[in-house]
Amino acid sequence: MGLIPLPYRLIAIGLLIAAVGVFGFVKGLQWNEAKHQKFVAQVEAQGIEAQARTAQRTKEAKEITENVAKAWDANTRRTIAIYDARLHNARSAAGRVPDAPAPAPRPHEFREPRAIPDTGLRERISELEITIAFLEKRLAKAAEDIEAWKAYGRKVVEWANANPQTAGRSL
Repeated sequence: MGLIPLPYRLIAIGLLIAAVGVFGFVKGLQWNEAKHQKFVAQVEAQGIEAQARTAQRTKEAKEITENVAKAWDANTRRTIAIYDARLHNARSAAGRVPDAPAPAPRPHEFREPRAIPDTGLRERISELEITIAFLEKRLAKAAEDIEAWKAYGRKVVEWANANPQTAGRSL
């Protein structure tokens, strides 16, 4: 038959199969490492972009809130001026000038909801608040994911450094 006995041939074939399997495993680890680095870079870019969007929307929400407060103050001052001017010349039956009404409270000082003319600002503010809350939750989740991937990456690097013969190279 042949010069090499059957048991030795089977051992050689088994070793060859094991070597091919280990080689494929090491190459697969290296491919996954590159894929992981690309994913980490992508997640970090998305996190930075989401932070910028959140900062911009928070700024817009603050501007809208300030504009509503300023408009409310201006309307209150204008209303008081109209009543002062109108009531200045009006005399009551008793012969004295009636008192001007007290100024209306500022929007953030409301104790209960009051009727405000529908300008669409209330809906925009509530939509922005919902969006900001959603983005804050999403950012927190993305930060958790990034930390988990970083921990996974550290473990992979530690394992590869501890087993340089198996990994094919030291990281």
